[in-house]
Amino acid sequence: MQKLIPMLLIILSGCAYAPQQYYLEQGEYPASYFVIKGWKAAGKKDYAGAHQFADECIQLYSEDAKELNEECGMQDSGEIHAQCGILNDVGQCLFIKAQAYFDIDQVDEVKIVCNDIEFNYFNSYVIEPRAGSWKPAEACKG
Repeated sequence: MQKLIPMLLIILSGCAYAPQQYYLEQGEYPASYFVIKGWKAAGKKDYAGAHQFADECIQLYSEDAKELNEECGMQDSGEIHAQCGILNDVGQCLFIKAQAYFDIDQVDEVKIVCNDIEFNYFNSYVIEPRAGSWKPAEACKG
């Protein structure tokens, strides 16, 4: 019985981490994971963490997002959000990065990141329950 309890704890703790373990085994997380983590880090003023999550998303998904940019621009906003998730997440990660640079007064870096959004991901579109919908390319201009 004493050996059974630790074994059950190991099994049960493994179940709690099953989704995370799956992504680790596959070698990557979905783009939305980096958006969530990036905003959380930025909210805590952990700008290095915000940049890290944004950079990981960009590294993994930027090529797919660039391909989707033109295709997604031909759809209305509801379809863009539903079918162009990778584009929208990469655009949002870039915006997180720009916002973090802005918060630490690195204006030149903000311009570089916003130019990237405006040139490569201009059709990214974000829908948030509380903030409504917005486009990272337009947010960079304001």
